[in-house]
Amino acid sequence: MSGQPSEPKSQNTKFTFEQARSFMIERCNNIGQTLVDAKSSDAYPIKTFVFLSRGDNGMMCISLISENELELLATDCGTMEEKMSEWVAIK
Repeated sequence: MSGQPSEPKSQNTKFTFEQARSFMIERCNNIGQTLVDAKSSDAYPIKTFVFLSRGDNGMMCISLISENELELLATDCGTMEEKMSEWVAIK
């Protein structure tokens, strides 16, 4: 049928860490960054995948993606010293 999505998204669909990591690698490649590290966090009400990336300019970014949707919830960039300190504190 035309106009219908090919794969309807169920509200119960959960994305895996590997799916989120692949999404983030592609995003980094598209914006000239390198993925440095990644981890999963249960510190929020929903499982969150947290990514550390580095730009060509030396700045680093911490980005969040939820298990519910492959899109960025938030990104915060700053100096390497700032972001590495924040990264270590993320549980």
